[in-house]
Amino acid sequence: MQTKIPSLIIMLALATGSAVQAASDQYWGDSYLFFSVDKLDEATIADFFTFGGGADALIYKGLGVNVDLGYQFVRNDFASGVGLTSFDGCYHFVNRAKPAKLVPYVVAGYAIAFRSGHVNLFNYGAGVNYWFSRHVGFRGEIRDYRAHRYDWGVGFRLGLAFR
Repeated sequence: MQTKIPSLIIMLALATGSAVQAASDQYWGDSYLFFSVDKLDEATIADFFTFGGGADALIYKGLGVNVDLGYQFVRNDFASGVGLTSFDGCYHFVNRAKPAKLVPYVVAGYAIAFRSGHVNLFNYGAGVNYWFSRHVGFRGEIRDYRAHRYDWGVGFRLGLAFR
């Protein structure tokens, strides 16, 4: 059962972005897949990587919610990774009636890292979607994760966005 939960969350996140966009020709959000090069705590950059997916759903103007799920792992030991999910508020700097090709955004909220136990985290970040076609774009983001008394790490995300 435990291995089915992350798959279910990814499917729900991607479906949310697609369903919200299908409701209108206006820009209501997006779903995305990403790969991240991470710097955790005292490790050097690129000792850790993350891959995953998620969705943004805009509720009022550019204000919305974001959910994503990833798998973070050590460069030389894929099997020792942890699940990493976040539930955030977001703001996309966009005119929803006539969206531009370049749409910057910010996110912040709750995150959790889990394997056999869990760590509660706070995360925040900023990025940009560049839409090179009506439904497909590039997504770049910097996301910082923090625990109660220490930094968890920073991720430099690159990916594809879909609307």
